[in-house]
Amino acid sequence: STTTARKTHCFYRQNVSYITNEAINSSPTYNKRALDEGFKSYNYPFFLKSHLDFFRMRLPDFFMGLCGSGNDSVIHADFHSFTEIFPVMFDYMNRHSDEASKALGKNRVSEMVFERLRFSQCKRYPVMILGDSRIGKTKSVSTWCAMRPGVARLVTIPDTNREWEFFSAHADALGICYNESTSARNLKCSVEAVLRNSGLFIVYDEFHFVLPRTFSKNTPPRRLDWIRSQVIDRGIGCAFCSTRQTYSITRDKYVQTTQYQMEQWIGRIAPPLILPTQFDVCDMESAARAQFPGVDEEILVIIVERCSQKQSGFQYLRVVSDYAQYLADRDGRKDITIDDVDLALKEMLAGAQDVPRDTTAQPERKLRQGSAKPCNENFSRKEIPLSTAETSPVISRKIDEDLVAV
Repeated sequence: STTTARKTHCFYRQNVSYITNEAINSSPTYNKRALDEGFKSYNYPFFLKSHLDFFRMRLPDFFMGLCGSGNDSVIHADFHSFTEIFPVMFDYMNRHSDEASKALGKNRVSEMVFERLRFSQCKRYPVMILGDSRIGKTKSVSTWCAMRPGVARLVTIPDTNREWEFFSAHADALGICYNESTSARNLKCSVEAVLRNSGLFIVYDEFHFVLPRTFSKNTPPRRLDWIRSQVIDRGIGCAFCSTRQTYSITRDKYVQTTQYQMEQWIGRIAPPLILPTQFDVCDMESAARAQFPGVDEEILVIIVERCSQKQSGFQYLRVVSDYAQYLADRDGRKDITIDDVDLALKEMLAGAQDVPRDTTAQPERKLRQGSAKPCNENFSRKEIPLSTAETSPVISRKIDEDLVAV
Protein backbone atom coordinates (compact mmCIF):
# COMPACT_ATOMS: atom_id res chain seq x y z
CA SER A 1 0.00 0.00 0.00
CA THR A 2 2.82 2.39 0.83
CA THR A 3 4.51 1.75 -2.50
CA THR A 4 1.21 2.21 -4.31
CA ALA A 5 0.62 5.48 -2.45
CA ARG A 6 4.01 6.82 -3.47
CA LYS A 7 3.47 5.85 -7.08
CA THR A 8 -0.03 7.31 -7.17
CA HIS A 9 1.14 10.49 -5.45
CA CYS A 10 3.91 10.90 -8.06
CA PHE A 11 1.39 10.22 -10.82
CA TYR A 12 -0.91 12.97 -9.60
CA ARG A 13 1.99 15.40 -9.20
CA GLN A 14 3.24 14.73 -12.73
CA ASN A 15 -0.12 14.79 -14.54
CA VAL A 16 -2.20 17.87 -15.00
CA SER A 17 -5.48 16.05 -15.50
CA TYR A 18 -7.33 14.34 -12.67
CA ILE A 19 -10.19 11.88 -12.47
CA THR A 20 -13.53 13.19 -11.25
CA ASN A 21 -16.69 11.34 -10.36
CA GLU A 22 -18.38 12.94 -13.36
CA ALA A 23 -15.64 11.67 -15.67
CA ILE A 24 -15.85 8.16 -14.22
CA ASN A 25 -19.63 7.99 -14.62
CA SER A 26 -19.76 9.55 -18.09
CA SER A 27 -16.77 7.95 -19.80
CA PRO A 28 -16.83 4.32 -20.98
CA THR A 29 -13.03 4.14 -20.82
CA TYR A 30 -12.88 4.03 -17.01
CA ASN A 31 -13.40 0.74 -15.18
CA LYS A 32 -15.50 1.98 -12.29
CA ARG A 33 -15.38 -1.32 -10.42
CA ALA A 34 -11.59 -1.50 -10.61
CA LEU A 35 -11.29 2.10 -9.48
CA ASP A 36 -13.59 1.45 -6.50
CA GLU A 37 -11.53 -1.56 -5.46
CA GLY A 38 -8.35 0.47 -5.78
CA PHE A 39 -9.66 3.27 -3.61
CA LYS A 40 -10.77 0.79 -0.93
CA SER A 41 -7.28 -0.68 -0.63
CA TYR A 42 -5.51 2.67 -0.95
CA ASN A 43 -3.47 4.07 1.93
CA TYR A 44 -5.46 7.30 2.33
CA PRO A 45 -3.74 8.64 5.51
CA PHE A 46 -0.35 8.50 3.82
CA PHE A 47 -1.75 10.05 0.66
CA LEU A 48 -3.34 12.90 2.66
CA LYS A 49 -0.15 13.54 4.63
CA SER A 50 1.87 13.67 1.40
CA HIS A 51 -0.48 16.25 -0.06
CA LEU A 52 -0.46 18.36 3.09
CA ASP A 53 3.33 18.35 3.12
CA PHE A 54 3.33 19.30 -0.54
CA PHE A 55 1.00 22.26 0.03
CA ARG A 56 2.87 23.46 3.10
CA MET A 57 5.90 23.71 0.87
CA ARG A 58 4.22 25.28 -2.19
CA LEU A 59 1.43 27.49 -0.89
CA PRO A 60 3.64 30.24 0.64
CA ASP A 61 5.30 30.86 -2.73
CA PHE A 62 1.91 30.71 -4.43
CA PHE A 63 0.43 33.34 -2.11
CA MET A 64 3.48 35.58 -2.42
CA GLY A 65 3.18 35.43 -6.19
CA LEU A 66 -0.54 36.03 -6.03
CA CYS A 67 -0.18 39.10 -3.80
CA GLY A 68 3.09 40.62 -4.90
CA SER A 69 4.90 39.50 -8.00
CA GLY A 70 2.12 39.67 -10.57
CA ASN A 71 3.72 36.71 -12.36
CA ASP A 72 0.96 34.97 -14.32
CA SER A 73 2.77 31.64 -14.24
CA VAL A 74 2.78 31.76 -10.45
CA ILE A 75 -0.75 33.10 -10.07
CA HIS A 76 -2.21 30.50 -12.42
CA ALA A 77 -0.17 27.61 -11.04
CA ASP A 78 -2.01 24.34 -11.57
CA PHE A 79 -2.69 22.82 -8.16
CA HIS A 80 -4.29 19.77 -9.74
CA SER A 81 -4.95 18.11 -6.37
CA PHE A 82 -6.39 21.34 -4.92
CA THR A 83 -8.77 22.27 -7.69
CA GLU A 84 -10.91 24.58 -5.55
CA ILE A 85 -8.12 26.70 -4.10
CA PHE A 86 -9.70 30.04 -5.09
CA PRO A 87 -13.22 29.19 -3.83
CA VAL A 88 -11.62 28.03 -0.58
CA MET A 89 -9.73 31.33 -0.29
CA PHE A 90 -12.88 33.37 -0.93
CA ASP A 91 -14.82 31.28 1.56
CA TYR A 92 -12.14 31.85 4.19
CA MET A 93 -12.22 35.60 3.51
CA ASN A 94 -16.00 35.65 3.93
CA ARG A 95 -15.83 33.71 7.17
CA HIS A 96 -13.13 36.05 8.48
CA SER A 97 -15.29 39.06 7.62
CA ASP A 98 -18.34 37.56 9.34
CA GLU A 99 -16.31 36.75 12.45
CA ALA A 100 -14.84 40.26 12.63
CA SER A 101 -18.28 41.87 12.26
CA LYS A 102 -19.61 40.03 15.33
CA ALA A 103 -17.76 42.47 17.58
CA LEU A 104 -19.97 45.32 16.37
CA GLY A 105 -23.73 45.54 16.64
CA LYS A 106 -25.52 46.93 13.62
CA ASN A 107 -26.83 50.41 14.40
CA ARG A 108 -27.16 53.81 12.77
CA VAL A 109 -23.57 54.81 13.50
CA SER A 110 -22.05 51.65 12.04
CA GLU A 111 -24.31 51.77 8.99
CA MET A 112 -23.48 55.42 8.30
CA VAL A 113 -19.74 54.86 8.80
CA PHE A 114 -19.68 51.74 6.61
CA GLU A 115 -21.58 53.46 3.81
CA ARG A 116 -19.28 56.48 3.82
CA LEU A 117 -16.17 54.28 3.84
CA ARG A 118 -17.49 52.19 0.96
CA PHE A 119 -18.09 55.38 -1.03
CA SER A 120 -14.57 56.60 -0.32
CA GLN A 121 -13.05 53.25 -1.22
CA CYS A 122 -14.96 52.91 -4.51
CA LYS A 123 -14.44 56.48 -5.73
CA ARG A 124 -11.07 57.15 -4.08
CA TYR A 125 -12.53 60.31 -2.60
CA PRO A 126 -11.22 61.32 0.86
CA VAL A 127 -13.90 61.56 3.54
CA MET A 128 -14.08 62.95 7.07
CA ILE A 129 -16.10 61.27 9.86
CA LEU A 130 -16.85 63.35 12.95
CA GLY A 131 -18.84 62.48 16.06
CA ASP A 132 -18.99 62.80 19.81
CA SER A 133 -16.85 60.62 22.03
CA ARG A 134 -17.96 57.12 23.04
CA ILE A 135 -20.56 56.61 20.32
CA GLY A 136 -18.73 53.91 18.36
CA LYS A 137 -16.65 55.80 15.78
CA THR A 138 -13.39 53.97 16.39
CA LYS A 139 -15.15 50.63 16.86
CA SER A 140 -16.94 51.06 13.53
CA VAL A 141 -13.88 52.02 11.48
CA SER A 142 -11.65 49.41 13.15
CA THR A 143 -14.24 46.69 12.51
CA TRP A 144 -14.61 47.78 8.88
CA CYS A 145 -10.84 47.51 8.40
CA ALA A 146 -10.65 44.19 10.29
CA MET A 147 -13.30 42.74 7.97
CA ARG A 148 -11.10 43.39 4.93
CA PRO A 149 -7.38 43.27 5.94
CA GLY A 150 -6.29 42.84 2.32
CA VAL A 151 -8.02 46.08 1.33
CA ALA A 152 -7.90 48.55 4.24
CA ARG A 153 -5.67 49.35 7.20
CA LEU A 154 -6.28 51.50 10.28
CA VAL A 155 -3.63 54.05 11.30
CA THR A 156 -4.01 55.57 14.77
CA ILE A 157 -2.20 58.91 14.79
CA PRO A 158 -0.08 59.35 17.95
CA ASP A 159 -0.48 62.38 20.20
CA THR A 160 3.11 63.61 19.85
CA ASN A 161 5.01 65.89 17.50
CA ARG A 162 7.71 63.32 16.75
CA GLU A 163 8.00 62.36 13.09
CA TRP A 164 9.33 58.91 13.99
CA GLU A 165 6.21 57.95 15.95
CA PHE A 166 3.96 59.19 13.15
CA PHE A 167 5.62 56.94 10.57
CA SER A 168 5.97 54.02 12.97
CA ALA A 169 2.17 54.11 13.37
CA HIS A 170 1.93 53.67 9.58
CA ALA A 171 4.52 50.87 9.69
CA ASP A 172 2.52 49.03 12.36
CA ALA A 173 -0.63 49.22 10.24
CA LEU A 174 1.12 48.22 7.00
CA GLY A 175 3.18 45.38 8.47
CA ILE A 176 6.56 47.01 7.86
CA CYS A 177 9.40 45.66 10.00
CA TYR A 178 11.39 48.18 12.02
CA ASN A 179 13.04 48.62 15.42
CA GLU A 180 14.01 51.49 17.69
CA SER A 181 17.23 52.09 15.77
CA THR A 182 15.39 52.56 12.46
CA SER A 183 15.66 56.19 11.44
CA ALA A 184 12.64 58.34 10.69
CA ARG A 185 13.94 58.83 7.15
CA ASN A 186 14.06 55.08 6.47
CA LEU A 187 10.64 54.60 7.99
CA LYS A 188 9.26 57.39 5.84
CA CYS A 189 10.73 55.89 2.65
CA SER A 190 9.38 52.42 3.47
CA VAL A 191 5.91 53.72 4.27
CA GLU A 192 5.74 55.78 1.08
CA ALA A 193 6.88 52.82 -1.03
CA VAL A 194 4.24 50.50 0.44
CA LEU A 195 1.48 53.08 0.06
CA ARG A 196 2.38 53.68 -3.59
CA ASN A 197 2.47 50.01 -4.56
CA SER A 198 0.04 48.17 -2.28
CA GLY A 199 -3.23 49.84 -3.27
CA LEU A 200 -4.39 49.74 0.35
CA PHE A 201 -7.11 52.03 1.65
CA ILE A 202 -5.96 53.96 4.74
CA VAL A 203 -8.26 54.99 7.58
CA TYR A 204 -6.81 57.56 10.01
CA ASP A 205 -8.20 57.54 13.54
CA GLU A 206 -7.60 60.28 16.14
CA PHE A 207 -7.14 62.65 13.23
CA HIS A 208 -7.11 65.75 15.46
CA PHE A 209 -3.54 64.74 16.36
CA VAL A 210 -2.44 65.40 12.78
CA LEU A 211 -1.94 69.08 13.68
CA PRO A 212 1.07 70.06 15.83
CA ARG A 213 0.56 69.73 19.56
CA THR A 214 2.77 72.74 20.28
CA PHE A 215 3.22 75.45 17.71
CA SER A 216 4.01 79.07 17.00
CA LYS A 217 2.93 81.35 14.17
CA ASN A 218 5.64 79.89 11.90
CA THR A 219 5.01 76.19 12.61
CA PRO A 220 4.01 74.30 9.42
CA PRO A 221 1.54 71.35 9.61
CA ARG A 222 4.08 68.75 8.49
CA ARG A 223 1.85 65.73 9.06
CA LEU A 224 -1.08 67.34 7.25
CA ASP A 225 1.12 68.36 4.33
CA TRP A 226 2.58 64.85 4.09
CA ILE A 227 -0.88 63.23 3.98
CA ARG A 228 -2.00 65.75 1.38
CA SER A 229 1.01 65.24 -0.90
CA GLN A 230 1.79 61.54 -0.41
CA VAL A 231 -1.70 60.10 0.10
CA ILE A 232 -4.47 62.31 -1.29
CA ASP A 233 -2.60 63.81 -4.26
CA ARG A 234 -1.38 60.34 -5.28
CA GLY A 235 -4.94 59.01 -5.47
CA ILE A 236 -4.58 56.68 -2.49
CA GLY A 237 -7.95 56.02 -0.88
CA CYS A 238 -8.22 57.41 2.63
CA ALA A 239 -10.65 58.44 5.35
CA PHE A 240 -10.26 60.47 8.54
CA CYS A 241 -12.06 59.91 11.83
CA SER A 242 -12.02 62.23 14.82
CA THR A 243 -13.98 63.53 17.77
CA ARG A 244 -15.98 66.48 16.48
CA GLN A 245 -15.36 69.00 19.24
CA THR A 246 -11.68 68.17 19.70
CA TYR A 247 -10.97 68.43 15.99
CA SER A 248 -12.77 71.77 15.67
CA ILE A 249 -11.01 73.29 18.67
CA THR A 250 -7.57 72.07 17.57
CA ARG A 251 -8.05 73.24 13.99
CA ASP A 252 -9.42 76.67 14.90
CA LYS A 253 -6.68 77.29 17.44
CA TYR A 254 -3.97 76.36 14.94
CA VAL A 255 -5.48 78.48 12.13
CA GLN A 256 -5.88 81.45 14.44
CA THR A 257 -2.23 81.30 15.50
CA THR A 258 -0.55 80.48 12.18
CA GLN A 259 -3.04 81.94 9.66
CA TYR A 260 -2.71 78.66 7.74
CA GLN A 261 -4.93 78.46 4.66
CA MET A 262 -7.02 75.44 5.60
CA GLU A 263 -9.05 75.77 2.38
CA GLN A 264 -6.36 73.92 0.42
CA TRP A 265 -7.01 70.94 2.70
CA ILE A 266 -10.80 71.21 3.04
CA GLY A 267 -11.20 71.49 -0.73
CA ARG A 268 -9.68 68.03 -1.21
CA ILE A 269 -12.10 66.08 0.98
CA ALA A 270 -15.84 65.48 0.95
CA PRO A 271 -18.12 67.33 3.39
CA PRO A 272 -17.79 65.69 6.81
CA LEU A 273 -20.16 63.01 8.00
CA ILE A 274 -21.60 64.15 11.34
CA LEU A 275 -22.66 61.13 13.39
CA PRO A 276 -25.83 61.24 15.52
CA THR A 277 -25.67 61.67 19.27
CA GLN A 278 -29.02 60.05 20.12
CA PHE A 279 -29.89 56.39 19.60
CA ASP A 280 -33.24 54.67 19.44
CA VAL A 281 -34.17 51.43 21.15
CA CYS A 282 -33.29 49.23 18.16
CA ASP A 283 -29.77 50.71 18.06
CA MET A 284 -29.23 50.04 21.75
CA GLU A 285 -30.55 46.49 21.54
CA SER A 286 -28.32 45.71 18.57
CA ALA A 287 -25.30 47.07 20.44
CA ALA A 288 -26.30 45.13 23.57
CA ARG A 289 -26.44 41.88 21.61
CA ALA A 290 -22.91 42.50 20.35
CA GLN A 291 -21.64 43.36 23.84
CA PHE A 292 -23.45 40.44 25.53
CA PRO A 293 -23.16 37.49 23.11
CA GLY A 294 -25.14 34.47 24.25
CA VAL A 295 -27.06 36.34 26.95
CA ASP A 296 -30.80 35.64 27.22
CA GLU A 297 -33.15 38.10 25.58
CA GLU A 298 -34.86 39.06 28.85
CA ILE A 299 -31.52 40.12 30.34
CA LEU A 300 -30.82 42.28 27.28
CA VAL A 301 -34.20 43.98 27.76
CA ILE A 302 -33.26 44.86 31.35
CA ILE A 303 -29.89 46.27 30.27
CA VAL A 304 -31.41 48.40 27.53
CA GLU A 305 -34.17 49.63 29.83
CA ARG A 306 -31.75 50.81 32.50
CA CYS A 307 -29.20 52.36 30.11
CA SER A 308 -31.88 54.16 28.07
CA GLN A 309 -33.04 55.97 31.22
CA LYS A 310 -29.59 57.58 31.59
CA GLN A 311 -28.15 60.44 29.61
CA SER A 312 -25.71 59.11 27.00
CA GLY A 313 -26.94 55.66 27.92
CA PHE A 314 -25.48 54.14 24.75
CA GLN A 315 -21.99 54.83 26.07
CA TYR A 316 -22.59 52.72 29.19
CA LEU A 317 -23.31 49.46 27.36
CA ARG A 318 -19.63 48.58 26.96
CA VAL A 319 -18.61 49.19 30.56
CA VAL A 320 -21.66 47.34 31.90
CA SER A 321 -20.81 44.41 29.63
CA ASP A 322 -17.16 44.32 30.70
CA TYR A 323 -17.98 44.57 34.39
CA ALA A 324 -20.63 41.83 34.20
CA GLN A 325 -18.17 39.56 32.40
CA TYR A 326 -15.54 40.38 35.02
CA LEU A 327 -17.93 39.30 37.78
CA ALA A 328 -18.62 36.02 35.99
CA ASP A 329 -14.90 35.36 35.44
CA ARG A 330 -14.13 36.21 39.06
CA ASP A 331 -16.56 33.57 40.28
CA GLY A 332 -15.33 30.98 37.81
CA ARG A 333 -18.42 31.04 35.60
CA LYS A 334 -18.44 31.14 31.82
CA ASP A 335 -21.89 32.65 31.36
CA ILE A 336 -23.21 35.96 32.67
CA THR A 337 -26.14 35.69 35.07
CA ILE A 338 -28.90 38.12 36.01
CA ASP A 339 -27.12 38.83 39.30
CA ASP A 340 -23.98 39.85 37.41
CA VAL A 341 -26.03 42.25 35.28
CA ASP A 342 -27.82 43.62 38.36
CA LEU A 343 -24.57 44.43 40.13
CA ALA A 344 -22.91 45.81 36.98
CA LEU A 345 -25.83 48.15 36.33
CA LYS A 346 -25.88 49.30 39.95
CA GLU A 347 -22.12 49.95 40.06
CA MET A 348 -21.61 51.49 36.61
CA LEU A 349 -24.77 53.65 36.49
CA ALA A 350 -24.51 54.97 40.04
CA GLY A 351 -23.22 58.41 38.99
CA ALA A 352 -25.01 58.69 35.64
CA GLN A 353 -27.58 61.46 35.21
CA ASP A 354 -31.18 60.56 34.49
CA VAL A 355 -32.88 61.47 31.25
CA PRO A 356 -35.32 64.37 31.80
CA ARG A 357 -38.84 63.10 32.31
CA ASP A 358 -40.26 64.88 29.27
CA THR A 359 -37.89 63.01 26.95
CA THR A 360 -38.20 59.51 28.36
CA ALA A 361 -40.88 58.50 25.85
CA GLN A 362 -39.41 55.72 23.79
CA PRO A 363 -39.63 55.88 19.99
CA GLU A 364 -41.83 53.44 18.17
CA ARG A 365 -40.06 50.13 17.65
CA LYS A 366 -39.85 49.29 13.98
CA LEU A 367 -38.01 46.70 11.98
CA ARG A 368 -34.67 48.14 10.89
CA GLN A 369 -33.48 46.85 7.55
CA GLY A 370 -30.68 44.36 8.10
CA SER A 371 -31.10 44.17 11.88
CA ALA A 372 -30.15 40.94 13.61
CA LYS A 373 -33.65 40.46 15.05
CA PRO A 374 -36.94 42.22 14.22
CA CYS A 375 -38.32 44.66 16.77
CA ASN A 376 -41.82 43.93 17.96
CA GLU A 377 -44.06 46.76 16.74
CA ASN A 378 -46.57 46.02 19.51
CA PHE A 379 -43.91 46.35 22.19
CA SER A 380 -45.05 48.44 25.13
CA ARG A 381 -42.40 49.26 27.72
CA LYS A 382 -43.08 49.55 31.43
CA GLU A 383 -41.03 52.23 33.07
CA ILE A 384 -38.69 51.10 35.81
CA PRO A 385 -38.84 53.35 38.89
CA LEU A 386 -35.36 54.79 39.11
CA SER A 387 -35.41 55.22 42.85
CA THR A 388 -36.31 51.60 43.49
CA ALA A 389 -33.89 50.20 40.93
CA GLU A 390 -30.97 52.29 42.21
CA THR A 391 -31.44 51.79 45.94
CA SER A 392 -32.18 48.07 45.84
CA PRO A 393 -29.13 45.75 45.84
CA VAL A 394 -30.66 43.87 42.91
CA ILE A 395 -33.35 44.75 40.42
CA SER A 396 -36.77 43.95 41.77
CA ARG A 397 -37.88 40.46 40.76
CA LYS A 398 -41.31 41.93 40.09
CA ILE A 399 -39.76 44.22 37.49
CA ASP A 400 -37.96 41.22 35.96
CA GLU A 401 -41.19 39.29 35.65
CA ASP A 402 -42.95 42.26 34.07
CA LEU A 403 -40.16 42.75 31.54
CA VAL A 404 -40.03 39.06 30.65
CA ALA A 405 -43.80 39.05 30.21
CA VAL A 406 -43.55 42.06 27.91
